[in-house]
Amino acid sequence: MNNRIFLIVLTTFLTSTISGQELKDFFSTLSKNNLFNGSVVISKSGENTFSNFYGFSNIEKQEKITEKSQFTIASVTKTFTAIAVLQLKQQGKLKLEDPVQKYLNDFPYSAITIKQLLNNTSGLVDYYNLFDIVIKEQPEKLISNQDIIPTFIRFKTPLSFSPWKQMGIQQSQLLYCSLDYRKNIRN
Repeated sequence: MNNRIFLIVLTTFLTSTISGQELKDFFSTLSKNNLFNGSVVISKSGENTFSNFYGFSNIEKQEKITEKSQFTIASVTKTFTAIAVLQLKQQGKLKLEDPVQKYLNDFPYSAITIKQLLNNTSGLVDYYNLFDIVIKEQPEKLISNQDIIPTFIRFKTPLSFSPWKQMGIQQSQLLYCSLDYRKNIRN
């Protein structure tokens, strides 16, 4: 609840007319009190009106956040991906009932549709556990999204349940939608 109140107050604060120095002071105070760690960019009409970086990208090494720092945006990614996929549907570039294999030929599950990925009813297992094995085999390997389908194929991973039979939120589901989106953007 406190996080929601903070976000509402923060949104109200940011939408009012304030100076760049006031913004800088505000986020600096939050950062010094361990209440904020990240980048802030405010844009208007396509131009950045304010940007600054607070805290550390690696606390143990005391590496400060810079414009080159990368962040995992976790569950927010799911929303962006779902919106992007629905925009492709609206543009007529895909149908939610289409099998994922139509867009990702190597996808090892012929019965799973885009809609099932979006609804978390595909039965896909979470890919994190699969990569534990890969990391043990190749500790130096940097794993990317492009490694996910080959890993599912390699381990012949069974579904955790039949599509539409249950709901289960796994990271794999929206990741596949994200890959669908990227392929459609290129076409």
